[in-house]
Amino acid sequence: MLIMIIAGAAVGALLGLIPFFIGRARCRDNMGVLALICCAVAGIFSVGTLAVLVAVGFTIAIVVSTRDTAPISRNKTAQAAGAVYYSNNNGGTAPAPYGTVSIMCISGNLKGRVYSLGNGLLFGRDANCGVRFSSQESGISHNHCRVYRQGGAILLTDLGSSYGTFLDDGRQLTPNAPVSLGIGSRFFLANRNNTFEVVQN
Repeated sequence: MLIMIIAGAAVGALLGLIPFFIGRARCRDNMGVLALICCAVAGIFSVGTLAVLVAVGFTIAIVVSTRDTAPISRNKTAQAAGAVYYSNNNGGTAPAPYGTVSIMCISGNLKGRVYSLGNGLLFGRDANCGVRFSSQESGISHNHCRVYRQGGAILLTDLGSSYGTFLDDGRQLTPNAPVSLGIGSRFFLANRNNTFEVVQN
């Protein structure tokens, strides 16, 4: 009996790798992880049959979805306005005084470019964006997200983009729900090929 359970979970997990990797490729990491877990559990009960249906269902959901699900162990405070997110990469510090902050692109076609934050920056493909991407840039919306100052805080807001705005740890921002950033915080648009960092001048 135990061997059957282990075998079923293994078969389910193998099937779950399909939506898992599709989720990674489409910046739907949380859905991919959830699919992997659900397929493994389904495999225990049917040694493959139910796991196949679950894998197919999750694959379709990942392909047609416009945003990722919340992480399984989501830290709700990180999405609340006023909760400061600091990147783990270089241990962000407190926000700098007004007028001394820039946004630096650290990967992708804009790598190396530094944009003065000033009163705010709009990211996207439209001509009015301060951080403007090529019209052929995959995954970037016309008006994707915005970084701006408000009451001394540095805020990042997704503007309902198709492929999402993410914190460096992979959490996807809820559209139109600002998240506070600190110096050293990193975020990316659609995928990690479009990563930016908050830097102090």
